[in-house]
Amino acid sequence: MYNSSQPSMDMMARKQEKIRKEEAVLADCAKLYRRKLREELSMTEHDGIMKALGAVHRRARKSAFGNLRRELYGEPQAVYCKRLQVLVDAEYDEWKNLSTNTLVNEAALNDCVREYVQNLSKFTRQDASSPPLATFRNHITVLTDSCLSGLREKLCGDAQTRDIFVARFREMVAIRSQPFIDRVMSREVEQNRIHSEILSNACADEFTRKSEVST
Repeated sequence: MYNSSQPSMDMMARKQEKIRKEEAVLADCAKLYRRKLREELSMTEHDGIMKALGAVHRRARKSAFGNLRRELYGEPQAVYCKRLQVLVDAEYDEWKNLSTNTLVNEAALNDCVREYVQNLSKFTRQDASSPPLATFRNHITVLTDSCLSGLREKLCGDAQTRDIFVARFREMVAIRSQPFIDRVMSREVEQNRIHSEILSNACADEFTRKSEVST
C-alpha cells in the first residue's frame, strides 16, 4: 500500500542531513579561525601581541571565510557567513579584552611548550644511539621540571591563575611526549629483538661447533 507520507519524510530527512552538514562546515570554519589566530599569536613576542592582533585576526578570518565559501553556495553561504561573522567577532573581542597578564601567560606557556618539544626532539634524533626507555623517561622528568621552573618565573597573576597555566603546561607536554615515547619504545623493542637474534645465532653456532668436535 502506498504511503503518502513517505515522500515528505524522505524530504525532511534530506533537509536535516543538509543542515547537519552545513552546521559542521560552520563549526569547522570557526575552529579554523581560532586555530590560526592562536597559532600565529603563539609565535609572537608577548609585548607585541596587541599590535599584531589586528593583522593576525584578518588573516585568520580570511582563511575561515575562504573555507566556508568553498564548501557552501547560494543562500546557505550567505546565512552561514553571517553566523560565522558573529562567532569570529566574539572570539576576536575576547582576545582584545584579555588582560596584559593573560597575554603574558599565554605567550610564556607557548614558549615553554615549544622549548620542551624542541629539546625532546633533539634527544631522540640520533637513530643509531636511541636512549633506553627508562633513560628517556628520566630525561622527560628532568626536562619537565626545568621548563616548569622557567614557566613559573614568567607567569603573572595570583596563585590560582599561575596554577591553571602550570596545569595546562603539564597536560600539553604529556600529549606531545607520547609520540616520542612510542618511538623510543619501538626502537627498544627492535634492538632487543636484534640482540636476541644475535644471541640465538651465537648459541646455535656454539652448539654446532661442539657437536662437530664430539663427533
